Amino acid sequence: MTLTDEEIKQLLQALEEKDNTPEIKKAVFHQLKPVSGTPQGAGLDKLLDIPLRLTAVLGRTKLLVKEVLDLKEDSVIVLNKLVGEPVEVLVNGKPLGQGEVVVINEALGVRLNTLAEAPEEGR
Repeated sequence: MTLTDEEIKQLLQALEEKDNTPEIKKAVFHQLKPVSGTPQGAGLDKLLDIPLRLTAVLGRTKLLVKEVLDLKEDSVIVLNKLVGEPVEVLVNGKPLGQGEVVVINEALGVRLNTLAEAPEEGR
Protein backbone atom coordinates (compact mmCIF):
# COMPACT_ATOMS: atom_id res chain seq x y z
CA MET A 1 0.00 0.00 0.00
CA THR A 2 1.48 3.31 -1.09
CA LEU A 3 0.47 6.55 0.62
CA THR A 4 0.17 9.82 -1.22
CA ASP A 5 2.00 12.91 -0.02
CA GLU A 6 -1.31 14.34 1.22
CA GLU A 7 -2.10 11.18 3.22
CA ILE A 8 1.37 11.25 4.80
CA LYS A 9 0.87 14.92 5.78
CA GLN A 10 -2.51 14.09 7.32
CA LEU A 11 -1.00 11.21 9.33
CA LEU A 12 1.85 13.36 10.61
CA GLN A 13 -0.56 16.16 11.54
CA ALA A 14 -2.80 13.69 13.41
CA LEU A 15 0.23 12.37 15.33
CA GLU A 16 1.33 15.89 16.30
CA GLU A 17 -2.15 16.81 17.55
CA LYS A 18 -2.42 13.75 19.80
CA ASP A 19 -1.56 14.01 23.49
CA ASN A 20 1.54 11.82 23.95
CA THR A 21 0.90 11.23 27.65
CA PRO A 22 0.31 7.50 28.18
CA GLU A 23 -2.93 6.49 29.86
CA ILE A 24 -2.26 4.49 33.02
CA LYS A 25 -5.00 2.48 34.65
CA LYS A 26 -5.08 0.07 37.54
CA ALA A 27 -5.57 -3.54 36.42
CA VAL A 28 -8.91 -5.02 37.42
CA PHE A 29 -9.25 -8.78 37.85
CA HIS A 30 -12.43 -10.74 38.45
CA GLN A 31 -12.61 -12.91 41.56
CA LEU A 32 -11.74 -16.54 40.78
CA LYS A 33 -14.28 -19.15 41.74
CA PRO A 34 -13.15 -22.38 43.41
CA VAL A 35 -13.33 -25.50 41.26
CA SER A 36 -15.09 -28.49 42.77
CA GLY A 37 -13.70 -31.99 42.28
CA THR A 38 -10.44 -32.97 40.64
CA PRO A 39 -9.46 -30.77 37.71
CA GLN A 40 -9.16 -32.54 34.38
CA GLY A 41 -5.59 -33.39 33.48
CA ALA A 42 -4.25 -32.77 36.99
CA GLY A 43 -0.85 -34.29 37.69
CA LEU A 44 2.41 -34.56 35.84
CA ASP A 45 1.10 -36.56 32.88
CA LYS A 46 0.87 -33.49 30.64
CA LEU A 47 4.47 -32.56 31.41
CA LEU A 48 6.01 -35.95 30.62
CA ASP A 49 6.08 -35.41 26.83
CA ILE A 50 7.85 -32.04 26.91
CA PRO A 51 11.19 -32.36 25.06
CA LEU A 52 14.34 -31.41 26.96
CA ARG A 53 17.89 -30.86 25.63
CA LEU A 54 20.46 -33.06 27.37
CA THR A 55 24.11 -32.11 26.86
CA ALA A 56 27.27 -33.95 27.91
CA VAL A 57 30.19 -31.53 28.09
CA LEU A 58 33.43 -33.32 27.25
CA GLY A 59 35.52 -30.22 27.89
CA ARG A 60 36.12 -26.63 26.97
CA THR A 61 38.86 -24.49 25.54
CA LYS A 62 39.46 -20.95 24.36
CA LEU A 63 40.69 -20.18 20.87
CA LEU A 64 41.55 -16.97 19.08
CA VAL A 65 39.61 -16.09 15.94
CA LYS A 66 42.79 -16.78 13.94
CA GLU A 67 43.04 -20.26 15.47
CA VAL A 68 39.41 -21.05 14.61
CA LEU A 69 39.92 -19.84 11.04
CA ASP A 70 43.01 -22.09 10.74
CA LEU A 71 41.02 -25.24 11.67
CA LYS A 72 40.67 -27.81 8.92
CA GLU A 73 39.84 -31.51 8.60
CA ASP A 74 41.98 -33.64 10.95
CA SER A 75 42.74 -30.64 13.20
CA VAL A 76 42.92 -31.62 16.87
CA ILE A 77 41.42 -29.32 19.52
CA VAL A 78 42.83 -29.84 23.02
CA LEU A 79 40.18 -29.60 25.74
CA ASN A 80 40.60 -28.82 29.44
CA LYS A 81 39.70 -32.38 30.61
CA LEU A 82 41.84 -35.47 30.92
CA VAL A 83 40.80 -38.96 29.85
CA GLY A 84 38.74 -40.52 32.62
CA GLU A 85 37.66 -37.23 34.20
CA PRO A 86 33.92 -36.90 34.75
CA VAL A 87 31.91 -35.05 32.11
CA GLU A 88 29.23 -32.51 32.99
CA VAL A 89 25.67 -33.51 32.14
CA LEU A 90 23.23 -30.63 31.62
CA VAL A 91 19.48 -30.54 31.00
CA ASN A 92 18.42 -27.39 29.18
CA GLY A 93 21.68 -25.79 30.31
CA LYS A 94 21.16 -26.62 34.01
CA PRO A 95 23.41 -29.15 35.83
CA LEU A 96 21.95 -32.64 36.14
CA GLY A 97 25.11 -34.34 37.36
CA GLN A 98 28.43 -35.83 36.30
CA GLY A 99 29.22 -39.05 34.55
CA GLU A 100 31.71 -41.04 32.56
CA VAL A 101 31.83 -41.56 28.82
CA VAL A 102 30.99 -45.13 27.75
CA VAL A 103 30.78 -46.90 24.40
CA ILE A 104 27.59 -48.87 23.68
CA ASN A 105 27.65 -50.86 20.42
CA GLU A 106 29.81 -48.27 18.65
CA ALA A 107 27.75 -45.34 20.06
CA LEU A 108 28.86 -42.95 22.77
CA GLY A 109 26.89 -42.63 25.98
CA VAL A 110 27.28 -41.25 29.49
CA ARG A 111 26.90 -43.28 32.69
CA LEU A 112 25.66 -40.94 35.43
CA ASN A 113 27.84 -41.24 38.54
CA THR A 114 26.56 -38.31 40.59
CA LEU A 115 23.45 -36.14 40.48
CA ALA A 116 23.54 -32.40 41.12
CA GLU A 117 21.87 -31.18 44.28
CA ALA A 118 18.30 -29.98 43.77
CA PRO A 119 18.01 -26.18 43.80
CA GLU A 120 16.37 -24.56 46.80
CA GLU A 121 12.69 -23.63 46.58
CA GLY A 122 12.03 -20.41 44.75
CA ARG A 123 15.09 -20.62 42.49
